[in-house]
Amino acid sequence: MKSKLLAIGSVLFPICFLFIYVTFNIMGLFVNMEPPLVNVVIILLYLSIGGIWFFIIYYTVQAAQSQSFSRAAKAGWICALWFLSVFAIPVYWFRFVRQQHQKHPTTGST
Repeated sequence: MKSKLLAIGSVLFPICFLFIYVTFNIMGLFVNMEPPLVNVVIILLYLSIGGIWFFIIYYTVQAAQSQSFSRAAKAGWICALWFLSVFAIPVYWFRFVRQQHQKHPTTGST
């Protein structure tokens, strides 16, 4: 269950953030947006940012504690997770977390 939630969240939150951010900015150019719609969009944007922050912190701790990374790789992934988070979170999940759960399926199925 944990691995499925990590998989969904690692991809869903960054995609939602990018979609909402781009859509909100484009709509603002062409449509006079009413306050209820703006409030809903801002709430969804903050929820996606909160989810992204969770994954930044979770994967940063995981990368720092990983024995399979060299110091340079740890520093690189931590910097990527912090500064390129929307793009780095799905890549980190796909390259490392997914492979880890495929190698050891019993560890992530709690």
